[in-house]
Amino acid sequence: MPERLPPLYPLRFKEIYKDKIWGGPELAKVMAKKGAGRRCGESWELAQRDSKNTSVVVNGTHKGWTFTELLEDYRKDILGDEQSMRFQRYPLLVKFLCAHERLSLQVHPSDDYAQRYEREGVGKMEAWYVLHAPKDARVIRGVLPGTTVAEFKQSLQSGSIEQCLNVMDVKAQDVIFIPPGTIHSAYGGVVFLEVQQNSDTTYRLTDWGRVGLDK
Repeated sequence: MPERLPPLYPLRFKEIYKDKIWGGPELAKVMAKKGAGRRCGESWELAQRDSKNTSVVVNGTHKGWTFTELLEDYRKDILGDEQSMRFQRYPLLVKFLCAHERLSLQVHPSDDYAQRYEREGVGKMEAWYVLHAPKDARVIRGVLPGTTVAEFKQSLQSGSIEQCLNVMDVKAQDVIFIPPGTIHSAYGGVVFLEVQQNSDTTYRLTDWGRVGLDK
């Protein structure tokens, strides 16, 4: 008889920290992420990307296992019968994110668009759950009603794009849904949990005048 695998249990994973030009100290202070540096923008909590960006178990019998190894042996347990047939890798990426400075103004493609034009072939839908929002915290979601494509392009070229954007005050426990095709950004020290499709395809419209690292 084949050797029986040990049962699954509540798993904890080692964070994958990402320094960003717009990052800051909030993840260390608010989320008690001791390993986060002073420019940390993201803490990946559950990920299966490439070999350097795949979560590793830090507790119990499976300590040291990568998430890829777990999926090889426990695919149906983790994904379920139907989704285990549909997805070759875990379909979500879960992270904490802090926008100390302005996150680049960006938009993500749909699955259909990515399948036609992008090598990865996966779009990016995401949702933000706000955990910490100082008084200056803001989220940009979409453009103001009535904004035309021509007006948007002209404002982007002239550096006055903010006049076209839907800027929102936010507070802890707000949920912000960002479907593909939705222009978005955040700033002011806001910290949120981001659950997204497992894709890194991002189109940046502006990085607010910064030159260099824009991720």
